[in-house]
Amino acid sequence: MNKLIAFLLAAFTFTNVSAQTLKVTGEITGDGGKDKPVQLYIQPMESLFNSPPSPVEVKDNKFITELNLKDGFIFIGAVVGQTQYMLPYYKEGKGGELSLPIVLDKGIITVKGADHNNRALGGFNAIMGKNRRKLWLEGKELSKEAITGLLKELGTASDSVCRTENCSPTVQKYINIWAYNTMHDLYENISFFTGKSHAELGAEDRSSFLAPPQKVLDCDMACYFANTPRIVASSLPEGDLATRIGALYKEYRSDNVKKAAQEAIINEFIAKFDYAKNYQDGLEQLTALSEKYKLPESYLKAFRKRKATIPGNPFPEGVTMTDLNGNKVDFSKFRGKYVYIDMWASWCAPCIREIPHLKKLEEEVKNENVVFLSLSIDTNEESWKKKVKELDLKGNLLIDSKNELPKALGVSGIPFFVIYDKEGKLYKYNAPRPSDANVKEMLEQLR
Repeated sequence: MNKLIAFLLAAFTFTNVSAQTLKVTGEITGDGGKDKPVQLYIQPMESLFNSPPSPVEVKDNKFITELNLKDGFIFIGAVVGQTQYMLPYYKEGKGGELSLPIVLDKGIITVKGADHNNRALGGFNAIMGKNRRKLWLEGKELSKEAITGLLKELGTASDSVCRTENCSPTVQKYINIWAYNTMHDLYENISFFTGKSHAELGAEDRSSFLAPPQKVLDCDMACYFANTPRIVASSLPEGDLATRIGALYKEYRSDNVKKAAQEAIINEFIAKFDYAKNYQDGLEQLTALSEKYKLPESYLKAFRKRKATIPGNPFPEGVTMTDLNGNKVDFSKFRGKYVYIDMWASWCAPCIREIPHLKKLEEEVKNENVVFLSLSIDTNEESWKKKVKELDLKGNLLIDSKNELPKALGVSGIPFFVIYDKEGKLYKYNAPRPSDANVKEMLEQLR
């Protein structure tokens, strides 16, 4: 479901518009049924970020739900088996009742009896889906003319459906932003779909496909789309953090766009900064910006936390780890040894793929100065225990169910590996994975 909502995920909520309760009823036809139940999601578009969608109960293909609607746009999503469906829907006015007779057909979702605004939204959704599928399924066989034609069609299609259906200015703006985000996404990833570079396609000049983002995305509505902050950030000149944030405030007017892009830029800065070499310099940069632009304190807190990722810093205090029997284990237990820590979870497929390599590594490394610690970050201990048994894991098996260690170290994705030295101080942040050809030699040399 995360992929389904990511395309339209809002980066904020509109807080200056009052909401009214809308009763939504409807029936689902087409794909789905007793053998393939439908997971249905209906939610105000502006609340997706703060409230990830919860399934609406569907009984005998009928449903009923209530929404607190602020600006008229509704997210409709469905999952049938492995097929995902997504459609934005627009209702003029906020409260009252809304009937949604939903039709699911081979990955396309439509609403029967849709008005002119929603015919435009549905029409563009169908064109976008068709072009995406064609690039996905046939991209490597298509000529460069066909590929660039599919990209450009999205721009002309947005104007065409709006003219044909005579949709409202609000919906037209939404579709134009939607088209821009989609074209940008496809343009950036065109080599993945087609196996051809921008140069091979004669498409090095993105301006022949895309207008400057300032002309399309400098409005609050653009923040409905998850790609907007990244697109805006990429439009800014290269330079240090102050240069980029300064350009953002100079080139864009929408406070919400600035807020969303600012978050993307600063989070990237925090994630990629070289703390071991320039911690104090980075802290001073961010402090100065925080004072100038009244940034949230959370940025400075996140940056300071990363000090724990500098080699030589002690194992973070307050990390609660427990074993399979529920006993608390203090990290001091491993004092006198180098500790190779694998942060993983039962639901993480890349983590599971590393397990055979980890088992082999534990068997082959003969250095008595090194111990291995498998640290699960599952929030459900039973899921962890079940996976431990299923994978036949042995050795030091602990769980950090509150995710205290990854939070303290600023870890945003797993599997993730770190090494602490004999004194409990960080030796290697983002250590090589067990599948890395060089990790065995590195561990063998630790003394």
